[in-house]
Amino acid sequence: MRVVEQLKERAGEAAQTVVRRHRPDYQIVLYMGLLMLLGLIIMYAIGPQRANVLNNAYGTDYYTSMYFFIKQTISLLLALAAFVALALTPYELIKRNAGKILVGGLIACAVLFVAGNLLHSGVAQCSLGACRWFELGPLGSLQPAELLKFGMLAFTAGFLGMRVRQGIVNDLHRTLIPMGILVLVAIFFVIVLQKAQAN
Repeated sequence: MRVVEQLKERAGEAAQTVVRRHRPDYQIVLYMGLLMLLGLIIMYAIGPQRANVLNNAYGTDYYTSMYFFIKQTISLLLALAAFVALALTPYELIKRNAGKILVGGLIACAVLFVAGNLLHSGVAQCSLGACRWFELGPLGSLQPAELLKFGMLAFTAGFLGMRVRQGIVNDLHRTLIPMGILVLVAIFFVIVLQKAQAN
């Protein structure tokens, strides 16, 4: 028994000192690129009809035949830039700041609730029974729930990784209940508060 424990300790020490080198999965990159290209083709094909429908509905000529294609292309380029920036960011930096990202997402959702439901500010975009976006004028819009989701993923990964190293990942009181509470808080901020903001 003692030998088994010593082997486990040595394996744990080796796992902590040796970091596996990450190799990119080029198949995922290929499939992702094909999906993005397909999305652009679809936007190019249906964009003119969508523009005509909106122009007729609102009595305007604001939407050009290339409006949605250009908007999709700009969004795609911004997303690719964010992807590259995040891929080049050391994961230790994200791991260290996961709690701050999570708290920032919760605060952003709370600010959206206050701006949309209590202050009825124009900065909160409310439609279809809920406020989901910050309206930033020419910069577009920002959905705080996306920041909250990223914070949840980063924090949960770090928290569960720590619990695995401690050997208590299945512990009800120290792991499962805290994770359940965190998930319920996130659901409350994203679903309940957003629905409460309906105008």
